[in-house]
Amino acid sequence: MIGLFSRTSALLTAFIGFYALGIPQFFGKVDRDHHLLWFSAILAASRCGDYFSGDAIFTAWKRADRGVVEPPSSSSIYALPLRFVWLLLGIIYFFLGFWKFWTGLSAKIAIATA
Repeated sequence: MIGLFSRTSALLTAFIGFYALGIPQFFGKVDRDHHLLWFSAILAASRCGDYFSGDAIFTAWKRADRGVVEPPSSSSIYALPLRFVWLLLGIIYFFLGFWKFWTGLSAKIAIATA
């Protein structure tokens, strides 16, 4: 939450979450929490600790010691992981809606043909 070791923390969250969220699945309880693992894996692969984190404060101190006081510049490196999260959310909601539409349509067809 405070942003220390952001990428390492996100990677550990993905691995520990895989174990913790997978245990109930062994006993027949099917949960749909996979997006949490996907998002933490995306964060682990991104530069998530560059802004608004404890890592950013430590990096700013190191840069200030070298005489560089400007913040990191804007880049598509920061937007790309967010686009992947948007894409995953869109896919999740698309297939939820599509499945509801498909089962509703097939139920109507079954009633009409009966």
